[in-house]
Amino acid sequence: MSSSFLTYLTDAFKSSTPLQQVGANRGTVAKALGLYILYIIFKYRDTSFGTRRVTNVPGPRGLPLIGSLLMFLRTPMTQISQMHDYYHDKFGFTWTYSILGLGRVVMCNEPAAIEHVLKTNFWSYEKGPILQHTMEDLLGQGIFGADGHQWKWQRKMASHIFNVKAFRDYTERVFVQESQTVCNYFDKMADTGAVVDVHDIFLKFTLDSFGEVSFGQSFGCLVDPEKEVEFAAAFDRLNGIVGERLFKGPWSIVEWLNGTDKKVVKDKKIIVDFALNIIRKRREEGYDRPQKDLLQLFMDLKDDNGEPLSDEDLKDAVLNFIIAGRDTTAQAMSWMFYLMHRTTADKNIVVKLREEIDTVLGDNTPTYESSKEMKYAEACLYEALRLYPSVPRNMRRLAQWCRDPQG
Repeated sequence: MSSSFLTYLTDAFKSSTPLQQVGANRGTVAKALGLYILYIIFKYRDTSFGTRRVTNVPGPRGLPLIGSLLMFLRTPMTQISQMHDYYHDKFGFTWTYSILGLGRVVMCNEPAAIEHVLKTNFWSYEKGPILQHTMEDLLGQGIFGADGHQWKWQRKMASHIFNVKAFRDYTERVFVQESQTVCNYFDKMADTGAVVDVHDIFLKFTLDSFGEVSFGQSFGCLVDPEKEVEFAAAFDRLNGIVGERLFKGPWSIVEWLNGTDKKVVKDKKIIVDFALNIIRKRREEGYDRPQKDLLQLFMDLKDDNGEPLSDEDLKDAVLNFIIAGRDTTAQAMSWMFYLMHRTTADKNIVVKLREEIDTVLGDNTPTYESSKEMKYAEACLYEALRLYPSVPRNMRRLAQWCRDPQG
């Protein structure tokens, strides 16, 4: 407001009676508040509140104060990727939108820019507090939600654990055994002519496998695939809820309104209690198996102060690797099988793959070494990953100034 307008208001108050001043004060406040609201609506006329407008990057026009929140709330989660593809086709490699509670988001699928963020200038970007808060119910303080020194320390710790020897042991001891369980189930279903949800079975297979790798025990999902396993069901529900949060803006309010927050508390408790009970039992009873699982390997490590990891650290570390290995592996396998068996696929692909399996394995079970000889199977998997990446989106926040390849 100008100084002349303020002077006018002051003079008006001086020349008014107290009762008139009260009435004038209320009227002035109402007008000022109305003007401020109009100013805010105009300032954020096509972006979310608190988000700066940009004119040098294209994107869909948002609504006042909430940006593109309504667009995402209207879009089913199964169609989010298709929506992203639509706007990439419309605006190019890079486009932007804003969401209330999330702020400005810049979408990019240009290879050079992605390499810049995730590799070349890795330390200039971070996951940031929004992503960490969003994923905390599932990831805790584990490596996939950590930044800076915490991430670096966990990355160094993990590098000592995941080596060729460990993968060889896991392949021959765990994955082959669980794979045979899956094959036996498929044989049984084939004999009855029943329809099988392959993706669901692969998720159960990978969860059982990584449960054995992580805690030294299977979750039992494949014992009876039609029967619900408490940990697996809670894990899937929480995973799904957390995965949707980044597309719901003020998700904590949304979850409170629809009652999802109570489900989160319940499922999180099931998962955390399961992990902590195994950790505490391990501390009490020790470990005497010849091959160590992830939990034991982490328990043998020391932190920066030379102290053993706490129960919370162990829980977060192991659950993060279960999440990473279970979902990505199941997704990759599911897309590979889908691409090979869809009606438009070349039938020779499956024929060549079976010929390679028969040639390399014969009547023997797979091993770490034999898997490296199966080049055609590897090519099929890589092509599936190229077309349908297991992690199709990744989020980073700029932590320090740098120039991207596109300027």
